[in-house]
Amino acid sequence: MSRTAFSRRTAMKTGVSAGFLSAAMAAPGPVRSYLLGAASAQSTLPVSDPANVVVWTYRPDIVSDNLTIWAETNGQPAPRFADIPGVYDYANVIAGKFIGGEKIDMMYCHSDQLNRWYRAGWIRDDLDSLDWVQELKPRLQPWGIENMSSTDGKLLGLPYWAGTKYLIYNDLDFEKAGITAPPETWEEFEEQCAQLQAAGVAHPYVPYWRKDFWALGWSIFVESYSDGDYIFDDESNLTILDGDTPFRGMLERWRRMYQNGVVPANAFEIGDPTIEFNTGNHSFCMNDDYSHKRNNDPELSKIAGHAHNMLNPGLTHETTAISPMYVFGKSSNLAPETQNDLAHFFGSIYHDGEYHVALRWVLEEGLGSIDTDLMAREDVKASFSEWRDVDLYDQQLSLGKARNVHRQLWYPEWELNMIGKVQEFVLGSIEIGDVFSSLGETLDGLKQQYPTI
Repeated sequence: MSRTAFSRRTAMKTGVSAGFLSAAMAAPGPVRSYLLGAASAQSTLPVSDPANVVVWTYRPDIVSDNLTIWAETNGQPAPRFADIPGVYDYANVIAGKFIGGEKIDMMYCHSDQLNRWYRAGWIRDDLDSLDWVQELKPRLQPWGIENMSSTDGKLLGLPYWAGTKYLIYNDLDFEKAGITAPPETWEEFEEQCAQLQAAGVAHPYVPYWRKDFWALGWSIFVESYSDGDYIFDDESNLTILDGDTPFRGMLERWRRMYQNGVVPANAFEIGDPTIEFNTGNHSFCMNDDYSHKRNNDPELSKIAGHAHNMLNPGLTHETTAISPMYVFGKSSNLAPETQNDLAHFFGSIYHDGEYHVALRWVLEEGLGSIDTDLMAREDVKASFSEWRDVDLYDQQLSLGKARNVHRQLWYPEWELNMIGKVQEFVLGSIEIGDVFSSLGETLDGLKQQYPTI
């Protein structure tokens, strides 16, 4: 549909009657154009200051282009736009902007910052009052709604993208080592890595162990969840400090794999495992699910057509799934209806019936969505099927769970300490007891500084 087309949906939005629309459509060409133009003018959004949008750095060209389309479609001034590199820097910059009094109309947000910004009074908590949001919610994955909600149940965000991390394997190496199927347990995973090494693959596994929340932090939860170990209980207390838990077994497995050369010696410095895996020198890779698209791109990968997804090994094959979101400043440069329209354009199917933003991310970058209607589209399934086993992926994502401890105000500081201690243990500089002592003591200290909500 044309960006300027006037439809029955638009007529309903602006209060134009169906009778007027039918008469206008039946009129001769020049008269029809005039009548529809006059009716469309009634839907013009109030023009305020330019929208101020801040995101983290990921294809800023697409973000900027989408903002331009929205502004030009609605007669708005060119938005102000900034992308902030660095996942830790981003959250600090956003907080600094708010503290400094800057009005931010729309920004990205992870669930570990959501309640901080909400409790500070910086972001809107009235999205549920919008009719189109109520229409959207039944289409969303339940774990996605959890990720985008406050601890007191208010919807604070709208879908940007969603997914998980999963293992990818190189079938050329499987053939070389005589492996006929991917492993179903982590014990089998270690056994297959030993077979692959014996067949000449020096470092079969490329993990996602870079020392940040997006890499090592998330990988810890994905792999622990796959064995049914959720690390925290429903009251945000640690469950891993005593006994022979799957979490403890995971850390000991990682240390063995590092010592045995299953992973490269620089495993904690690898910025993007996909780039390393695409060399064809490795058999397994853990990475963000959308990166699989690049593994099977012949312009980027030496193993294109040979990189396959699988269910993550483990007792339950569960995973933690995330849904980064758009949130909207409570203090806005825009009139309320204009900010609402910006939210509608980016966070849902728009009032013209098109997914202007989400569909572009899906088709161009392979980013998934918690919007089940979008993911069920034939063009989306056809696009994903070019580089992934969609049925197997859907099975993996159906086992996804929200990581609700993320929403605690103290969580980012606890996680930052955790990933440092895990790295030290895998490298052999501390022992497992030191890890658990630090995790428990750090949590106790943070709970005294922050309220548990």
